[in-house]
Amino acid sequence: MAMNKDQLVEAIADKLGGQQQAAHAVDAVLDAMVRAVAAGERVSVAGIGSFERLDRTTRYANKPQTGERVPAKKRAD
Repeated sequence: MAMNKDQLVEAIADKLGGQQQAAHAVDAVLDAMVRAVAAGERVSVAGIGSFERLDRTTRYANKPQTGERVPAKKRAD
């Protein structure tokens, strides 16, 4: 079973003095992780996982309606 953000906030609320403090803490951690990954850094949290931005090169895709081959732009995921 996966834990979503609201469940994480609820799980740590008692240790941090309430829902609002827990929500701010979770938001701060996630914001720091997103900013680091967006800057091209690799974020590794022991016991949870590693996160990094993947750069996709330009490639070709097929339009489902026509089957036409079209270029797909370079992007970062």
